[in-house]
Order: sequence, then C-alpha cells, then structure tokens
Amino acid sequence: MINIHSISFKFSGWMLGASLLFLILITTLTSQLISEQYESIEQGKLEAIVENITPTLSLNISYDFDKATEEMAENLYKNPLILFVSIRNVEKEIVTRSQDKKTFSEYKNLKHFTLEKKLSDPLSSSTIGTITLVYSRTLFDQMMSRYYQQLTLVISFYLLFLALMGFLLHRATLPLSHLAKQMLSFDPVNPKHFDFDTHDKSEISLIAMASNTMIESIRSYLVKLDTLKHNLIQRETHLNDAQKMAHVGSWEYNTETKHFEMSQELLRIFGINSRNHKPHWETFLDYTVKENRAYLHATLDEAIIKGSRFNLQYRCYKMNGDIVDIHTQGKVRKKNDAATKITGVSMDVTEQHHAQQMIEKLAYYDSLTHLPNRVLFKDRLDKAISASKRNNDLIGVLFIDLDHFKMINDSLGHLVGDELLKYIANTLVDSLRKKDTVSRLGGDEFTIMIPSIDSIDDLKHISKKLLSNLNKRLSIGKHELYISMSIGIACYPDHGLNTDELLKNSDTAMYKAKELGRNNFQVYQTQMGSHLTKQLGLEQEFRKAVSTQDRGLKLYYQPKIDFKSLKITGAEALIRWEHPTQGLLFPDSFIPLAESTGLILDLGTWIIEEGIQQALRWEKQCKAPIQISINLSARQFQDANLVPQISALIEKYPINPALLEFEITESISMNNIAENLIVMGELKALGVALAIDDFGTGYSSLSYLKQFPVDTLKIDKSFVMDMLDDNDDKVIVSTIISMAKALGLKTVAEGVETEEHQELLQELECNTAQGYLYAKALEEKAFLEFAAKHI
Repeated sequence: MINIHSISFKFSGWMLGASLLFLILITTLTSQLISEQYESIEQGKLEAIVENITPTLSLNISYDFDKATEEMAENLYKNPLILFVSIRNVEKEIVTRSQDKKTFSEYKNLKHFTLEKKLSDPLSSSTIGTITLVYSRTLFDQMMSRYYQQLTLVISFYLLFLALMGFLLHRATLPLSHLAKQMLSFDPVNPKHFDFDTHDKSEISLIAMASNTMIESIRSYLVKLDTLKHNLIQRETHLNDAQKMAHVGSWEYNTETKHFEMSQELLRIFGINSRNHKPHWETFLDYTVKENRAYLHATLDEAIIKGSRFNLQYRCYKMNGDIVDIHTQGKVRKKNDAATKITGVSMDVTEQHHAQQMIEKLAYYDSLTHLPNRVLFKDRLDKAISASKRNNDLIGVLFIDLDHFKMINDSLGHLVGDELLKYIANTLVDSLRKKDTVSRLGGDEFTIMIPSIDSIDDLKHISKKLLSNLNKRLSIGKHELYISMSIGIACYPDHGLNTDELLKNSDTAMYKAKELGRNNFQVYQTQMGSHLTKQLGLEQEFRKAVSTQDRGLKLYYQPKIDFKSLKITGAEALIRWEHPTQGLLFPDSFIPLAESTGLILDLGTWIIEEGIQQALRWEKQCKAPIQISINLSARQFQDANLVPQISALIEKYPINPALLEFEITESISMNNIAENLIVMGELKALGVALAIDDFGTGYSSLSYLKQFPVDTLKIDKSFVMDMLDDNDDKVIVSTIISMAKALGLKTVAEGVETEEHQELLQELECNTAQGYLYAKALEEKAFLEFAAKHI
C-alpha cells in the first residue's frame, strides 16, 4: 500500500509537479514563439505578394487600371489559401473576391492572416490605390495541431518514465517500510535482530546491518547493565552487612532543601523505627548528650563555613535512653546552586571505646595484679626525681623478687601462682602509703618507689615490715604456702641519678640478697657484682650452645586444639636449654642473654630452620598437616635479613609456606609501625601466616591493628586464666574475640587449664585453645604420640 508520506511518493509527486510546470512553461513559450514566427512568415508572404503585384499594377495604370486590377485579383484568388481579395483605386473599390462570402471583418475575427496596404506608383511615388488580403490559417492550424500531438506524445512518454521511476523508487525503498515496522515493534528489554536480507550491500542493507550491530551493542549493554545491577545489589547488600557488622551508618543533609537521610544501620544504632519516626537534622543533633552539643555544633558550623572535613567523637542518647559512643567523620560539599550538602558516616564505638580504655589501662597497668607496670613506674620515678631535685629530698627504690616462685608455678600450676602474685600485690599496697608506687615488672618481680624519705634507714624499716607481713602461712585454694622474698634497695641520688641506674642497682642488690640466702634485704654497694660474674659465665656457656648447636638446645611443642572438633591443628615451638649442670632451663633464663648479646639472631635462625624440618617430618609421620608456630623476637623482627632468610629456607626445604606461622608480641607490633607493616607484608607475600602473641597486654590502636596483615590474635593467658572469677578479664576476652571476628581474624586462647575455661571460650566462639588442659610443651616423640590420638 502506497504511503503518501513515503519518500518515493513525495519524490514522484515533486518530480511530476515540477515536470508539469516545466512542460506548461515550455509548451506555452514554444507555441507562442512558433505562432509568432509562423504569422511573421505568412505576413511576409502577403507582403511579398503585394510587392510583386505593385509594379504590374503601376505599368498598367495607363492601359486600363480596372481591367488590370480584376485580372490581378483573379490570379490571386486562384490561390486556395487566399480567402479574400479587395483592390480599390483612390476613388472606388474596383474588385472584391471572397471564398466563403465573408467580409473582411469576419475573416479577421476568425484570426486569419490579413494585410491592408497602400499601392504606390514606383515612378511617381503617388498612391494609386489600396489592397486588402486575407490568408487562410488552415496550414498554420494543421501545423500547430501536429506540433501539439507530438508534444503530447513526448509528455506522455515522459510521464510514463516518471511513473516508472517512481515505481522503481517505491520498490527500492519498500524495505525501509519493513525495517520501520520492525523498529516500531522493537522491544528494548528483549532486543532481537531485524529479519532483513543484507546480502545486496545496498544503502538500506547497510542501514539494516548497522541497526543489527546497534541491537547487538544494546544487548551487550543490557547484559553489562544487568551484571552491574546485580553487582550493585550485591555491593549494597555487602555494604549493609558490613555496616551492620562494623556498627557504621551513613547520613546526608542538604542545607538548602532541608532533606535529611539516615541509613538503616544508623537508624538501628539509635534504636529508631523509621515507620513510626522520621528523624530530622535538628533531632539528629539533639540526640547528642548535653555536655557534647556545643562542641558538635561548633565543629559542624566551622566545617560548613569552610567547606571542609570534620572528625567528631561524642556521646548520644538512643531512643530507649541508653548512651552510645559515636565516632563521626564527614565532609561538606558546596555546589554552584548555593546548596550545601553534608555527608558523614557515624560508627557506634561503644564497645571499642570500652575496649580501648581497657587496652590503654593495660598499657600502664599489669593485667593480673592491676598494679602499675614498668612503663608507668618509670614515668612516675622520672617525675619523682625531677621533684626531688627541686625539694632536695631522697627517693627509695625497692626491687623485690619472690623466692622459689618458679617451683610453686611448675608444681602447683599457673592458677595457684597467679593467685599468689595477686595476694602479694595486695599485701605490698596495704603495707605502704598511698603516695608510694608498687609496680609489677613481670613474672615474680615487683618494684616500689618511696618518695620523700629522710634516710636509708627509712627504706630498711619499710623492707623489714614487708618481709614480716609476707612471711606467713598462706592458704590459696587447697594449698598452704610459705613464701619469702628478696629485696634490693637503692636510693636517689646516692645509688643512681636516673631511673635506669636506680632499677639496675636495686636489681643488683636484690641478687645479693638471694646470694645471702634469700628472705632478706640488701642495700646497694658498688662492690656488688658476683651475680654479674655468674651471668657472664652463663653467657659464655650459652654462646657455645648457640654456636655449636649441639649443647642441649632443643625445641618443645605445645599443641593447639580446635574448640569445635577438639582436634589438633598446630603446635607452638618453644625453645629449651638442657644445661650441663643446672638442668632444663626455660627461655626466661637465657633469652635475655641472647637478646643482650645479639645471639638472638643466630638462635632465631636455628629455631626457624629446625621448625621447618620438624613440620616436614610431621607431614610424613601424621595423617594430616600440622602448622608450626615460631616466635619472633623484637631483634629478629627488626633484622633486615629476616625475610630473605625465611624465603631462602622455604626454597631450601620443600615445605608449604602455609604450614608456617610466625608470632610477634603485641608490644613489638606497635613499635615502628610503618616499618613493621612493610615487614609483615613481605612475610605474607611468602605465603606464611602471622599471629600477634600476648594480645591484650600491650597497647594496640585499633586504627593500626586493622592495617596489620595478621591472621590470628593470641589472647594472653593472664586474661584467660582469671576470666572465670574476674568479670573484667571476661569482658576483655569477649571483646578481643568479637573484635577479631569483625576484622576477619582467628583467635587462640592461651592458658586453658580447666574444662570451665574450655566451655566459656567455646561459648564466646573462640577458635583455638592452648594450655595445660590438653598438654604442656612436649618433646618430639611425646608430641607425636599426642598428635596420633587427636588427629
């Protein structure tokens, strides 16, 4: 069906119209030109006739004008095309001839060719008469008729040619209509190729091919769009889950439109039901506790004025009245339309704040006895020395070490030992003034700072009092104990001018008290040093043990047990020294020597290589792979050759790096953080696992901890062993486990000694256990027997 709006119809119509106008113009001009030319020719003929007869008439004037005129008229009248002849002299009409008996006027009205002309005498130029002729236009009409017939034929053929061209154009453009119909039925949701023959390589075929290519691009784009939409939904879900896990919510406020929006997690943090209550910007700010509002408003106002970022830590009320700690970060964006957008993320840091307070407390206080630790003790002693210089008074330092404490710990267990340490701490505090500082340095070592004394005698009196208060029978659990201690005394400024000298000299005096039979006190004297000689001898023997590697150094292995399956998952390698005279020595006896002499690097390399070989032996002897954990000292971790050495050993022995785990203490990880991150990253690149040991006893910033590429946090045994009786320790353990889960880390609980410990840790969803409940550190043979029963 022809479409009047189609290209072919419009083209044919315009061509036909233009052709008709052109033909009409040409026909009109041509016919007029031919008619005028023909008339001119005919008129010329009449003029010629008159010119021919004029001389004849002139010659016959004298003879007989009338007779000559009649003869001339008869001759003219014989021409069938001359319809009318009239000749007259100056006086009268002589002759008139008419074919159809019509008058001259009638012939003239019929458009015949006419001529009226005066006859002149050629000799005298005088007028002798007039002649009137009418020449038939029959030939002219016949000629014009033939002309119009031929023109009509030409126009007809031309119109037929136009019609044919229009038909061919219509037929050539017909596929465009088919293509248009398919385009109209095109479904962008489910795009399909156009059914079109594209083999003739015409322009329409090229359009169809381009259309199909475009459809293919649309299909590809829709696939990508669908994938993007799917990924976006997944990411939004992951973001919501991540916000929920991290207790982080986002918000946005437009100062121009007053539009305020909170994420679902932020609504949950504040306990808001969005169906019943839609929060506004002002109410959001009003959630802040009264004492923090001025700080909040001032910070936000400054950020809005400057268009800058802001970082806030404040407390807010929840809908139920509870108070949460909020950490908010955000930025202000100013747009060209004068609108200002404030976007921010707010995090519920209540648990982290509590944990941070706990961790900060642990940085300065001993976790077991809650006494100041070495850091806080030295800080207070430094301040006391500065005050003493101004006041010109004395300061006493007592260094206390319990007698035979190791025997109690090894025979009765750590629980009894820890209870004894807490009892001693309480006794020391109760025996002294409030302004005195009692500190636990570690193990069974305590220090006491006594400011503002008058003489050394005051320190002796206090030492006697302490020995007396502790020299009693103690009941701890089912055990009755007798305990004593050795005290070393140093006094500022007589025995040292700074903290380190006072601690060193009081420590020397304490060793003198032990040499003299224990359970006494000694004041530092410069000649004291026999213990140093003893230490020097031990150092020489240790050097031989490390350099020859066959003088009693060996590794023991304490199993790690999975809390869910109670199967063995790994083991911690622990160094022991079979001393030729003193028997089996634990690391506390010789590791300080190794660190002070630099032998710790050689010892550490030997431990790593021995551990790798042991892991390979276990892989052959046991049914399942067992990961071995190796402790790295601070000196090792700072050694530039550590990573290359481990890499070389992994290449030397065909071991899977995943079977190796390296442990660093929390205090090591927080020193030189930027360099530590580089070393940790290089170790992780080798494929080994990393763990932070004694977690909770140092000071870990959460902002740094999340950057560490570690796999495991090992909860210090001091928290684990006391968490059954001390709720603070239980909270610390629970917090560490929750924090580790949020960061995607595994947890290992050290010091698991009872089934109650196991049950509580399982309830808290700790991953792995390590402690006397399962096994102590075992030699290789004993470990294999244990592993065979727990794989």
